[in-house]
Formats: sequence, structure tokens, C-alpha cells
Amino acid sequence: MDNTFLGINFGFEENKFFVEYTSCSRPVNNIRTEFDQRARDLFSYNKNLILGISSGLDSQAVMHSFCSQGLDIKYAFLYMPGYNDFEFNNLKILAKKYSIEPIIIEMHPNEMQSSLMQEYETTGVLPSHAMQAKFLEMLPTDYDIIQGIHGPDFLFSKNNWYLLETANSIEISRLRAFQQVERTGKIIGWERTAEITASLLTDDVVTSFMFSYSYISGHDLIYKNGTEIPIIDYWDLYIKPFIYGKYWKDELEYFPKRTGFESLDWIENGPRHDYRKNLIKVPYQKLVDHLTAINGETLKFYEN
Repeated sequence: MDNTFLGINFGFEENKFFVEYTSCSRPVNNIRTEFDQRARDLFSYNKNLILGISSGLDSQAVMHSFCSQGLDIKYAFLYMPGYNDFEFNNLKILAKKYSIEPIIIEMHPNEMQSSLMQEYETTGVLPSHAMQAKFLEMLPTDYDIIQGIHGPDFLFSKNNWYLLETANSIEISRLRAFQQVERTGKIIGWERTAEITASLLTDDVVTSFMFSYSYISGHDLIYKNGTEIPIIDYWDLYIKPFIYGKYWKDELEYFPKRTGFESLDWIENGPRHDYRKNLIKVPYQKLVDHLTAINGETLKFYEN
């Protein structure tokens, strides 16, 4: 993994997954200010950038950081006709709003089902990530590709909060799949810097969620299909929309949350992330204290 832009390193040592955090290089600002700074930093290093966008809040906020500052980069969208038309129509709204012409890569997933499932059996790469890796293969190889924010996964256990890191999280698993594509451009994890991570973890929306967690916990909250809402979804459901609303207000388009993969039965009900494999429980307060110490030191955690 090339961590020139990441700030937060991860990988394997003797078959054990690790994450490694270097403390912040300066005092952190609010998350919107950090997003804008991240955009300027990346653009100053290499103007040949492509942001993968879904039209959702996460990639949209990253797009806003570039467009609102006049930083001209390219945008790319994976279009699956009949499956993510909702997102595709939202993308048209954003393209008009920001006066951009996104790269549209059209794929027909059912025609790829056999090859994607075979690849999973051979490599263990989930079909959805294998499809996104093929999407990456169709983009200019000399551009740096930005993967937008995924958001932290929290765990509350024995009266303590933890940040979950795992080789099989959606974010890291996708980054690992992308790294297998032969290209000269880098793969950039947008949020994986000490400053953005510290800004998120210390935001009062996050701490308010933590203080009020007992109000949510233990009330048998379920999805419409009857399944329990896992804690790794709490960022998307309970934290993220309020952070974006707080700092971006009405500058973003708050489209309802949907993804095209949810309509693909053989992906949605197919192979799943083994999330608990290679799992690291990073103590929340210990990590916050380390990141905000601004001492240049590195802290490393290994899977249990």
C-alpha cells in the first residue's frame, strides 16, 4: 500500500493485520475545513485526479470541496442500467449544479455474474469490489483515483468506546482490491489522514451520539426486512447526516440513501464481508489523545 496520502497505514505483518496512526501535524479544524484543506493538498501535489462518485452525501461532500474552491478535477460514475438509475438521475442534478461532465462507465452486472463469482472463489475479492476494480481498469491509468469517505465504525463495549478497523471493512477491502489493478496513478483514501480522522472523532455530533447512546441501544431497532441494525451502520444512520447538515447546511443535495447493489440479489444475498476476521478494536480515547498530541509519534495496533 502506497501511503503517500493516507497518513494512516495498514497492512499485514506475519499474517496479522495492523493499523498505524501518526499524530496530527497541526491543530485540527472542523471537518468541512479539513475537507477543503485535503482537496487543496491533493490538487497541489497532482492535478490529474479522478473522484469516484455515487451521488450520495459522502462523495458529494468531497466533490463540493473541489468545485467550491475552483479545483478542476475529473469525476467518474459506475452506471448499472436498471439498478442504480436513482443515483444516475441524481448525478445529472449534481452535474448541472457544478457544471461538470462526469465520466460514465456503463456495466451490466448480470452479464458479469459468472466471472465475478469465479473471481471470488479464486481470490476472495467480493463481487461488488471486483466489479468496482473493473470500473477502475476503465479509467485513465495515470490519474490518481480518490475513494471518498466511508466514515468510522464505532463499538461500545464494557462502558468504553472503540474504533473498529478490519482488513475486511468496505473501505479497506475496496482499497486493497483497487491496489491489485496495474496502474501508475495512486489510490487515495480521502479520509485516511490523521487530521480528518481526529476532526471526525472529536466533533460534538460524534461525542453527543456517544453520550446519548443508551437511548438508542437496547431498543430492538431493526430494518424493514426485520434484520437488526448493526453498530457499523450507526455512522450512516445516526451521525453522518447531522455532520453534513451542520457544516454544509443547504449547500448539498440530501438525496435519500440508496445504492444500486441493493437491487442485485446475487450480490446483496451472496458472499458477505467477514468483518470480524482480522478485527482490531482501537480504544477511542487513546486514539484521540494520540492524534491530537501533535508530537510526530506513531501508534500501532494489531488484530487480537
